[in-house]
Amino acid sequence: MPSIYRKLPMLVVLVLSASLQPIPAFAQSPGVSALKGQYAFLLKGVITTPGIASRATVAVGSFTADGQGNITSGEMDFTSAAETFQAVPITGTYTFEGAGGILNLTSTKGTESFAYFTTYSYLPAGTSYDSGTLVETDGGPVVSSGSFYQQVPGYFNGVDEFGFWKTALTGETFVSKGTPSPIFVAGGLFLDTSGGATIYFSLTGRVGSGTPESLGWSLQTGQVDKDGRMALSGNGFTLNMAAYVIDQLHILVISTDPPQVNPLMSGTITRD
Repeated sequence: MPSIYRKLPMLVVLVLSASLQPIPAFAQSPGVSALKGQYAFLLKGVITTPGIASRATVAVGSFTADGQGNITSGEMDFTSAAETFQAVPITGTYTFEGAGGILNLTSTKGTESFAYFTTYSYLPAGTSYDSGTLVETDGGPVVSSGSFYQQVPGYFNGVDEFGFWKTALTGETFVSKGTPSPIFVAGGLFLDTSGGATIYFSLTGRVGSGTPESLGWSLQTGQVDKDGRMALSGNGFTLNMAAYVIDQLHILVISTDPPQVNPLMSGTITRD
């Protein structure tokens, strides 16, 4: 028998085997199910109300999307010249329209609406957005924009380990310092858990809105909560901040002191 015929059964087996392999999930246009899980966000904006000398605002927080159009839980911190509030619970709703949609966040302070955008018009089936941008659309006294990032809850307790981090913050001074001026802060942080549950941050470098200077900040906090939030407070001086963990390498942070006490600041803390 010619060798070609002896090989046919094997070829038939290979063809059948290939035809029985799982078919990969094709990319598809996502719906509300593409926004699912926990997301940390950072917003920077301005107050449009006349008569307020310092107009900058910052907000940081976390929301949980259920993949069905509902924000089931979360919390938010907000700082401005007009008011500050910390760890306010939030819920809400969201829609899908193309590569993004409308996100409504509701708290005891009211409802804020944002258009959100992502870089994906199509996603593999069963996957969700990992990041996006936000712009406020509700027409209220605050206008803001920013970004959101999918959080990894498994890393919430992973940040409390020895190591060097770096930070970059921007903001402005308040009327207590005269005319509001921009401020820029950058430096290195050493995270030290030798004190049990206490975490210490020491800022080793700073550039302000004038002569560069050095400043050591020692901040302490307790545990990270279910939304990835930890409150940082000054050790021996007045300085308070709120931080939300994205993952083991990235943290979002803002200052939470009243405007008469410390400058408004916001930015990131990243692992070296």
